[in-house]
Amino acid sequence: MSNLLILTWNPDHFEMDWVQESQRMAQGSSSSDTWSVGSRRGGIVPGDRLLLLRQARDRGIIASGTATSIAYEGPHWDDERDDTAWYVDVDWKKHVGIEDRLTIKKLREIAPDTHWTPFGSGTRVREPDASRVWQAWLSHHDDVDSRDKGKKKRIAVREPRHFLYPITDNSEYSIGGDERTDLTAFLQSASAGKTATWRLATNFRRLQSSDWIWAYFGMPDGAVRAVGRVVDEPFWHSDWEEWACRIRWDRKLCRELARDPIPYSAFEQRIWSAPTEANDRTHKVLKSWLNSTRPSDVKAIDREVEMVRRMVKTRKGQSTFRKDLMRHQGGKCAVTGCAEQSVLEAAHVRGVSADGLHSIRNGLLLRADIHSLFDSGLLVIDDDFKVRIDLDVIDQQYRRLEGTRLNDLAKLSRRRLAPPMKTLRWHRQAHGWE
Repeated sequence: MSNLLILTWNPDHFEMDWVQESQRMAQGSSSSDTWSVGSRRGGIVPGDRLLLLRQARDRGIIASGTATSIAYEGPHWDDERDDTAWYVDVDWKKHVGIEDRLTIKKLREIAPDTHWTPFGSGTRVREPDASRVWQAWLSHHDDVDSRDKGKKKRIAVREPRHFLYPITDNSEYSIGGDERTDLTAFLQSASAGKTATWRLATNFRRLQSSDWIWAYFGMPDGAVRAVGRVVDEPFWHSDWEEWACRIRWDRKLCRELARDPIPYSAFEQRIWSAPTEANDRTHKVLKSWLNSTRPSDVKAIDREVEMVRRMVKTRKGQSTFRKDLMRHQGGKCAVTGCAEQSVLEAAHVRGVSADGLHSIRNGLLLRADIHSLFDSGLLVIDDDFKVRIDLDVIDQQYRRLEGTRLNDLAKLSRRRLAPPMKTLRWHRQAHGWE
């Protein structure tokens, strides 16, 4: 029987929208991918079985597939590093939602002799654990799949996330247009239900409209003293030259927190950055506090508003698709580098009519004329991320693009913020280049 290896994904080190990734995997022909195997340089051959283990939080197996290559070396997926990493090509076959993962607790019961906190990706599972784990995963996936098929399809509503924002004497935020506001003025504004603009040092890709922001005061007593919700999506603040978001502070809840703040001892999560996503324990504490504080009718209205917002967002898929590409792909044309927003368009590699998704893994930000050439197959991108121009194109401004290597696009692809090589290959094949 083929080998069984564990590939890992740590969401704290590598951001990825698993809902989008699952949809992409479900397309079949778009299920191929490239994944890091850490320092493993051998011991992988085409046909080997692969399991994807989510690390850090909500740990467990969420996908499986087979290797379609041996391990090979390439530029490191982390652009901050100048060294290389080792990769394997994967054909994903099965996947589940994070909430339906095969948990670490169950894996330890099934295979107690296997180390389920691997230091890196590419760990091999030895027999007899390998057979037991693989069969357990297949049975688990089938159970989840059967359950989902029996359910009536409905619009998915993502539960708002919770983020802790540390407040210190040096915190910088803007209320009512003022660049700096002292802590006393902030608490007064929050209790009045005003809207503020705050800098984001991290998590600007995870924050979404309606997510909760909890203001944690490290001094003098260490407690959560205000709460609000994100308005719209995070944006690039041109004056600050940083990511930022607008927060509408909840008047009633802030007044409740002013009377009875949530002490650090209730959750004891280290808050390293602004903002920090709540871990499982903190999430339970904050959600429990909300449930005990907010009337049931308000929570019901909240769910309805979220449902309507998601339905509108679905109808506006193309608009949101462009915003996602603008945010994740640098706000410039992938081919020419043009940054004039009025002429930039969201291009699907695999068209919606061909079951393509509104996903950054299926999209490119292109200047309008380049978009036209790309859609017609007169311009394609090869496996080395070089531009190829059809011989029928005679205009020299386009012919000069022939052979240009798109280094930025290659980096984005390695970070899963742009289409992988195999999706670009599908585009070439669809237009008769291969």
